[in-house]
Amino acid sequence: MSRNAPEVLGERPSHPVYRHPLALWGVPTVPEYEDLLWERLVSFPVATRTALLRILVLPDSDREASIWELHGYPETRALANLLIDLEKDRAARALIVGVLRELIHRQVDSL
Repeated sequence: MSRNAPEVLGERPSHPVYRHPLALWGVPTVPEYEDLLWERLVSFPVATRTALLRILVLPDSDREASIWELHGYPETRALANLLIDLEKDRAARALIVGVLRELIHRQVDSL
């Protein structure tokens, strides 16, 4: 199955098998991280994925204000803490944005 023709929204095609030497010590490769993120993010409700993407693509100052607003409520503090961690790692943030965009695009295509 190709990535462009999903049969099921949550289904993710496997990446070609290549094992980086660090994999011998249990360190996941970037494609393995992407697959793990896919599995986690597909389990979020659509509204949550959309809100998360909206926050992640905001300009820096607006994103910071949104994160601190979320941090002010006990029920969204864990999400705010995740977003704070992502502020420290631009590559991880970019990876999550890419996966979220693909999930949302697939959701729209399946309607």
